[in-house]
Amino acid sequence: MKKLKIAQAKKVSESEFIFLGIPTDIGAASARKGRIMAPDKVRDLSEDWFIPFSGKVNPKNIFDYGNIRQGKDILKNLDTIENEISKLFAQNKKIVTIGGDCSIKYGILRGINRLKKKFSVVYIDSHPDLMMKDMPYYGSVLNDSMALKNFDLKNSVLVGIREIEPDEHDIIEKKNILHFTPMDFKRFTIDAIFEKIKKSIPKNNLLYLSLDIDAVDPSMAPAVGCIAPGGLTSNEILYLMNKLKTLNPIGLDITEFIPKFDINDITGKLIYRIINDFMAK
Repeated sequence: MKKLKIAQAKKVSESEFIFLGIPTDIGAASARKGRIMAPDKVRDLSEDWFIPFSGKVNPKNIFDYGNIRQGKDILKNLDTIENEISKLFAQNKKIVTIGGDCSIKYGILRGINRLKKKFSVVYIDSHPDLMMKDMPYYGSVLNDSMALKNFDLKNSVLVGIREIEPDEHDIIEKKNILHFTPMDFKRFTIDAIFEKIKKSIPKNNLLYLSLDIDAVDPSMAPAVGCIAPGGLTSNEILYLMNKLKTLNPIGLDITEFIPKFDINDITGKLIYRIINDFMAK
């Protein structure tokens, strides 16, 4: 099995960070397919010599858990993700997950919900994923998650959104969800945006970071399922993620990477840079 090059811990109990893949396309409605290749592609692109922008990586603190197998039944897949993720979070591990399509996030949030503590999410995506559907899919993640007892949507944050359905806009307005579009990154400094995010997260809440890589402009991250011009720059996402890391999040997922559409591996290398910096202390 391919492994992340910086993952040198021999077992879960010896590690602080867990890297795992959830390769699936089943929850995606876009014509672009190939997300199942993402976890192993990130492993291929991983390097052990990167100097993070802040902190230092300790490879002995990182364990590569492999991939969580996914079948053709999305409901069973979500159950599997919830069960596996909850076991790792229960061991106080910080989990870094590579999808797969965005639907996996619902399984992850269900796993966090089992910790029986209130949690907020910084949801970084070109879409707010608040659509209502009969069956979970990549556009309904946060709507589906509203039913989770411990998910604090009101004190969560949307970042990078720019393709928003009218129904989603109504939910954002009605629930007064703090949100930032890419235009806000031109109106305000990233430090100012970070301070607003920081103030919005209750101190007693757990914090989880969720990144759909299409939050980044397709000129800098072209290998995604949904092309949405006008996104964040690679520098903006790297700087923001390094700021968010200081809030001690319990984990991070990155989804919607489709390697076959990449150009000179710029999307994959950006994803690995984000992961590498997240694991630095």
